[in-house]
Formats: sequence, structure tokens, C-alpha cells
Amino acid sequence: VPTEQGGGQVTGAAGPEVLAAEALTALRAQADPGRATVMRRYAPTAEDHLGATVPQARAEAARIARVLKSRPPEAALATAEALLALGAFDTRCTAAYLLGRRPDVVRALTPEDVERLAVGNDNWAAVDAFTAEVAGPAWRDGQVTDADVRRWASSGDVWTRRMALVATTVRNRKGASEPERTLEICERLVHDEHPLIRKALSWALRALAPTAPEAVWAFLAAHAELPRSVTREVESKLRTGRKSASRHR
Repeated sequence: VPTEQGGGQVTGAAGPEVLAAEALTALRAQADPGRATVMRRYAPTAEDHLGATVPQARAEAARIARVLKSRPPEAALATAEALLALGAFDTRCTAAYLLGRRPDVVRALTPEDVERLAVGNDNWAAVDAFTAEVAGPAWRDGQVTDADVRRWASSGDVWTRRMALVATTVRNRKGASEPERTLEICERLVHDEHPLIRKALSWALRALAPTAPEAVWAFLAAHAELPRSVTREVESKLRTGRKSASRHR
């Protein structure tokens, strides 16, 4: 079975480790050291920041998805796992984008699979990419249950708690409003003082605002203890459709 290397060059048959190594080589070749320095401050992680951009990581995911198009879900999952094992933030995001291109893989995941794949998500950018592509769709489509997401919201790990909140934004895409599910998770984290949980709480409420404004207004009224930064952003979204008067979210 022919495969493509980064840049579209066709090579011989390749397994998950080879495809992952090709992606790492391609991302390193495109990487910007200056971006890597910025990302180390912006999204600190125990993994290596190569300095590739999101479009570059998505392009590598698309390339691998083309190679794997005729292969079974197990091959795509194994390749994502090989990307995760490389220990780079950029290949971790590529793994998430690859799984997002294979909904058949996501639909086959168990809650245990999702949680295993989430291990190593130690910064907000990795969490958000993984949740948007994998954890959120798995909850939306029933592979992950409400009880699982409630458990994530109660985790001692800040990144797992953020995953629970970000997952609500996936459920509320395309006008499919589910205020009860979103607000239950928000309720569980309303007193969380971690800055990145507060930011995710604001995001969850803002994502719900266009389709269930009355429910969001009621939630704000019931929680006067919310940080002012959260209520200001959510109220702005409700009134103007924007996170703030000066810029979009």
C-alpha cells in the first residue's frame, strides 16, 4: 500500500510508527523556533514545542488521513497513538486532528479509550484540540456518558476538569442547544478558582448563550459569586454577540 511523505511524496507501505515519524520530520522542517519560544510561555508543557502552526499540524493530519483512507479504524487509532508517543506538543495536536478526520474511530471509542488518549494533555491548547476533535464528539454521540463527564468535572486534575467544560461547547455547536447538560457541568465548577477553569467556564456559557439566552441569564443571576471577568464576558456575549465590545472571542 503506498503512502505519502510530508509534502506529498509517495513511499512504500508504512505502519503507524513510520507515518508518525514522517509527520514529526515534516513538522520539524516547517517549524519556527520563534513560535516555539512563544508557545513555551503561552501553553507550557512537559513535551517539546517544535514551533509548527495549527494549519501545518492539520495539514499533516490530512496527509495521514489520506494514506489511511482505505485502512480500518484500528490503523488510524494506532497511528494517533504513535503520534502521541513522540512526546511533542505538535504531534499531539496532529493526533487529535487525525482522529477528528476519522469519525468512525471516535464512534468506536469507549470512555476508557478517551481517557487513555487524553493522558499527557497538560496544557490548555492540547486539551482544547483533543476535546474539540475527540472527547466532545464522543460525548455528543453517546460513546461517553453524562456520568463520565460529571466525573471529569470532579477530577483533581485541572486539565480533566477543563476537558469537561470544553466538551459542552461541542454539544452546543450548530444550534443544538442542550442547556441542562451544559449548566450542570458549569454548576459543578462555578467555585473553581483555577484561571484556566474560569476561562473555560466563560467559554461554556458563551457557547450556550446564542441558543439558550434565558437559561444563561438565569444561571448568572443565581451565581452572584462568579468572578467578574466571567460575568462581564458572558453578559457581553448575551447583549452584543461578542465576548467584549472591542473584539470577537
